[in-house]
Amino acid sequence: MKRIELLKKTGIYFTAIALSAVIGTATPVMTAFASDDSTSAAAVPAPEEPEPEPEPEPEPEPEPEPEPEPEPEPEPEPEPEPEPEPEPEPEPEPEPEPEPVDPVVPDDGDDNTSETTDDSGDGSEGNTGTPAEDTSGTSNTSSQDGSNRGSTSNTPAKTDPTAATTQEPVVPAAPSEAPAADTQTNQPQQTTSTVDPTGKYKDKGTTLNPGEVPTGYDQALNYGGNNADLIASQNIISGLSIMKDDFRFFTVDKVPAVAAKEQRVYEDMDDLSREIGLLSEKDILYILSEEDDGWLYIESGTVRGFVQKDDVKKTSDSSSGQILSFAEEIIPASENKAFTYKRCTTKSTVVDKAYAVADLDTSIMESTSENAREIGHLAPGNLCYVLLQADEKWAYVESGNVRGFVRTANLTTGSAAKKIVQESGEVTMTTAEEYIAPADNDALYYTLTSVHDGVVYSSIRSEIVEAAAKCIGNPYVWGGTSLTNGADCSGFVQTLYSMFGYNLPRVADAQSQYGTQIPVADAAPGDLIFFAANGYVYHVAMYAGDGMTIEAYSENRGIIATPIGNRDAVWATRVIED
Repeated sequence: MKRIELLKKTGIYFTAIALSAVIGTATPVMTAFASDDSTSAAAVPAPEEPEPEPEPEPEPEPEPEPEPEPEPEPEPEPEPEPEPEPEPEPEPEPEPEPEPVDPVVPDDGDDNTSETTDDSGDGSEGNTGTPAEDTSGTSNTSSQDGSNRGSTSNTPAKTDPTAATTQEPVVPAAPSEAPAADTQTNQPQQTTSTVDPTGKYKDKGTTLNPGEVPTGYDQALNYGGNNADLIASQNIISGLSIMKDDFRFFTVDKVPAVAAKEQRVYEDMDDLSREIGLLSEKDILYILSEEDDGWLYIESGTVRGFVQKDDVKKTSDSSSGQILSFAEEIIPASENKAFTYKRCTTKSTVVDKAYAVADLDTSIMESTSENAREIGHLAPGNLCYVLLQADEKWAYVESGNVRGFVRTANLTTGSAAKKIVQESGEVTMTTAEEYIAPADNDALYYTLTSVHDGVVYSSIRSEIVEAAAKCIGNPYVWGGTSLTNGADCSGFVQTLYSMFGYNLPRVADAQSQYGTQIPVADAAPGDLIFFAANGYVYHVAMYAGDGMTIEAYSENRGIIATPIGNRDAVWATRVIED
């Protein structure tokens, strides 16, 4: 160590001498020492090489690495994160918001402002002025509370199908709450926005949501009985059915008239519709009904259609012995849709029964052609009635609702058939199996006669249905009895029937015991249909025909026309006796 220190000192000494002497000789001395000891060499070039030694000072250069601290300035690059401002592109989602706005408008009825106000007023259940601003979302959610307002139409489904699904189970809970007056007022507005009160009720039918029930259903939840026992305890009488879709004609009194000039008979109440007949001046016609806008529905010979009232004049039918002329047929009855516009005629429609019994399996055909369509089938022993003898081989028969042509060779007729019927009992004998419905059977009106008279509903039935149809769109009000300002289900039918002289009890359960109880399948227009759950009658509707009812359904729906459908109807009652 001492030698090293001595050498270092000596090296420093010679270096000093070299610096003080000629520069050229000093340089080799520096080189020689540098090659001997790297450590010494590092110390010797200290004057100049300290600068390279700062190269280790690059270690402080990491201190400039704090300049990457300015790189946090790239943190403004998070400002590019605002580039997710494309998320504002979800602002196009506000564009869908306008879509919900459209559906909400019909829900609110004619007065959106009042509806919003009503919601904030009666809907303390989470519906405030703030949600009203978000029509597409919060408003629907709040409407699910309580009476499920806003879900009566297809609107909720458009706005949020999930919300609509959520609303359905809410409906049963609605009856437990006192219906708010504001809600009642708004409901008819919702209904009338999609329903035309002046149209035919069948064109205004409301389709109920799956699982939707009328107001009053929750009352039945308090009962522990069952519908089977309830039905078994009633006095329901079958066999009183009125044939709702009967095709048969019935006879009316003649109202004779003559054509004031040559004119066309039209298929519709429109002089641009198809011409189905031609009346010459003084041709005889019979007025079957007076229609709107100056049209008459008439019958003249085989022609049935429409003429203008001003083109005919009524007359007496005292022209016995005279040769009468009738309209010329242009379109045959089978192709004329006006032929069955009303099933009334001045001709005789009921004939005496001419019995016939099938001897073997035989077809009932649509015509006497060999290639005709089979519209029904008679099994051996089936009963039918001969209405006309078409020719030597074919008879036109009626068996149940099947009407067509049968080979006479396959039938027992005359006194032999009458004897079979007397021995077997006419009411116990079976009739033909129907293959083709009457409405699709071209042979149906080969003759207008039948062994049964056509059914004519009591005029009260049609009038009461028309009166009920005028109420469609009016509000439902729990405990109400007003046909215009609001009624509940039993209040609706009670007030409706009172207009025609019938005094029904006030509530549905009591009304179900009034009149003659009949199966639902036997109901005719104007009859009442009752619905029960857990052995309790909770709802009543009026049957309107064609599988439709008119009823005060719920705060949501108001008074509606709707199919009976697969609901829990238990029986009907017949108040109007025909």
